[in-house]
Amino acid sequence: MSADVITSRRIELLTSGVSVKVMTMGSRQLTVTVFRQLIDERLISHDGHLKGQPMAFVNYHTAECKDIEREHLHVVWAGSRGPRCSTIEPPSFGWFFPPTGQEYLQAIARRLLPAGSDPLLGVRDGSSVVPLCKRHGIALAARMDALTRDAVKRQKELDWFQANNRGGNLKERIDSLAADRDRALEALTSRFESVLLLALDAEASAEAERRERHSRLWADLRELEQAFIGGLA
Repeated sequence: MSADVITSRRIELLTSGVSVKVMTMGSRQLTVTVFRQLIDERLISHDGHLKGQPMAFVNYHTAECKDIEREHLHVVWAGSRGPRCSTIEPPSFGWFFPPTGQEYLQAIARRLLPAGSDPLLGVRDGSSVVPLCKRHGIALAARMDALTRDAVKRQKELDWFQANNRGGNLKERIDSLAADRDRALEALTSRFESVLLLALDAEASAEAERRERHSRLWADLRELEQAFIGGLA
């Protein structure tokens, strides 16, 4: 068996001369060859919790790093199943799509569409993301589901017909289009916006805490000591 094959679950960080930190596994210094064999596994869970103990970061980059445009760290960490490595980038947050978002969007549609109000009528065809509100410093959005999209479509058809047709007996056609719109609205949620907004607030609060955990972990990992690994031999 090659001397560089990983056989130890124990990983340590030792101080060498001139305060250089070296990483050892068992009694041997970690080499590039061994480092390449470490299983790449996420250190940080989606919820923002560590899955093991971070030991140090290694300033060793591979060809795959060229696809990473931002600052990143290669962290060696100790897990329950042995040493692991993880490539970690700073957290980046965008829209938050809460679980209750689509139902809240339906409730908004029931109230706003008959009045011809935005933001729903202003959504471009082909766009599925609708901004909802901001809670706990986070911008909330929802992807428009098929039921809401159908209601928007029916309302637009009614609005277009009323705006582009003059004269004659149009009441029958307008009533028919309005009935189609009403049936589409009736298929949407019947829950009150106020109730759904409370659920959204709780979901946004939990998301804000999750994002804060990720941000704190990134700051902590940047403070890790650098470990130097040996050459190929």
